[in-house]
Amino acid sequence: MRFMKQIRTRKENCMKIALVEDNGLHQAQIRQEIQNYFDELNEVCELRVFDNGSDMLDHYYSVGGYDLRCLTFSCPAWMA
Repeated sequence: MRFMKQIRTRKENCMKIALVEDNGLHQAQIRQEIQNYFDELNEVCELRVFDNGSDMLDHYYSVGGYDLRCLTFSCPAWMA
């Protein structure tokens, strides 16, 4: 399981976001977009990045959930 650093610092009422993406390049791109968005709003969020859905679900139940879950998936049949 790999966690990325939080964006800025945790506030009591900040948005909790889980990102599930197995591609490191895509993780970095999405994380940067989320950080830019919250910087523009002058707000903070707690962002956790997971390599797979199973790890996210394990963490999900231990922290009481997330406000937003971003999941990526691919279907080999669609790629044909």
